[in-house]
Amino acid sequence: MRSIIISAIAFRILTATAYPAYEAAGRVIIYLELNQQPETPCTIYLDRIRIIGLQDGIELQPYKAVISSGDFSPPQVLLADSTVEPGNYQGIGFNGHFAIVPKFSAGASWGYVPIDTTLPLDVTVSPGMAETLFFRSRVEPPPDTSGTPKIVFEQISKAIPPRTSLAYVSNEGSGDLTVIDRATGQVVGTIMVGEAPHGLAVAKRLGMLFAANTESNTVSVIEIESRQLKEELQLDFGDNPVALCVSEDERYLITANQGSNSATVFELASLQQVINLPMGTEPMDLAVDPVTNRVFVVNSLSDNVTIFGLDDFSEIRTISVGSNPVAIDIDSRERTAYVANLGSGYMTVINVDDRAVSGWLNLTLSIGDVTVDDFSDVLYCVNRNSGYVGVFVPSLGASIETIPVGKDPQKAAFDPERAYLYVTCRGSNSVYVINKTSRQVVRTIAAGRNPYMMVFP
Repeated sequence: MRSIIISAIAFRILTATAYPAYEAAGRVIIYLELNQQPETPCTIYLDRIRIIGLQDGIELQPYKAVISSGDFSPPQVLLADSTVEPGNYQGIGFNGHFAIVPKFSAGASWGYVPIDTTLPLDVTVSPGMAETLFFRSRVEPPPDTSGTPKIVFEQISKAIPPRTSLAYVSNEGSGDLTVIDRATGQVVGTIMVGEAPHGLAVAKRLGMLFAANTESNTVSVIEIESRQLKEELQLDFGDNPVALCVSEDERYLITANQGSNSATVFELASLQQVINLPMGTEPMDLAVDPVTNRVFVVNSLSDNVTIFGLDDFSEIRTISVGSNPVAIDIDSRERTAYVANLGSGYMTVINVDDRAVSGWLNLTLSIGDVTVDDFSDVLYCVNRNSGYVGVFVPSLGASIETIPVGKDPQKAAFDPERAYLYVTCRGSNSVYVINKTSRQVVRTIAAGRNPYMMVFP
């Protein structure tokens, strides 16, 4: 029997707007959980969704999407994302041309079933805030063979799991963070931040999450326990922050500023900027060594890494690496840093204590990100052009496996248990989850538009 296919015309994707522009408007984000009943396959053509307020309704402009609920992953998809006027909304309508629903046998069809459903709703959209709504679609069979089935939409609630079960994804295209329940692999919320969020960092003991908003030139401060945006830190000296890291003692937050060729240091106790240091050309990533408290900043257009200490912001040193370096990760146990060079087919190896290049790893293909599994002698290398993650063993000097993921993968990160590797795929608007033991993709999770990075609080 065929899988259920939902050919939906979902909402128009709006251009991301800087956080201050949202002050006069709110956001409505809708996720649809797909029908998983193989005995009732169907094809749905959904034209529009209308949310109904006290005075009038708002029709959300659709875009076309095709989703299979039988064999397509994820079963939960982003159906709508739009700015709306603040206020209370009491209803939502799903309308479409028709649904084609086949019979259970002989492949015959029941023909064209109209889609015209209105549900009660009680949601208040506040200025500058996002309301995330969740719905499920299913086929309701007729009472007998002569009847007509119905396409049913129903609103469902998502309980917020414990903090330790959550993960956060920065979405460059939609200006928000997607909140994911790792236990179920489903979205449970959205947090609006600034424009084009890229890098994320967590201060676990302080209970704070930070997002670097590249286009609005700010850093969003989110309280992890409440999942509320607490503050927007404006960079006084740096421009276009693209990456973040937090010192091991959680005293400092450091931003790599792509537009001003600098790194800005914030004191976390006061959330005040302490110093802005010159870096190379277009810094793209950074990492802090927990042992020496030194920060390693990757400069993509000057082909080098700038190193400075956090004790007195001195000991600045620059070392040359490969062509177009874009990412770095540190193996603190082995005292080694690995630099991914997007413009060359090899990775630079740095001795963290000596602050000098100690070798090169020939990968043959350009790498956009590197993640160290410090529980084993393995590197996970993201290849953006080919859409896979390579498994590389430094002691062997060889890649032992490639794992296909989605389109245009950006960043990879291990969960706290280091059992699964999460890969953000910008071109697929999703996160791919890889089982470290089997090295197989076991789950795909819907995200916002153009996801970039993922962290675990």
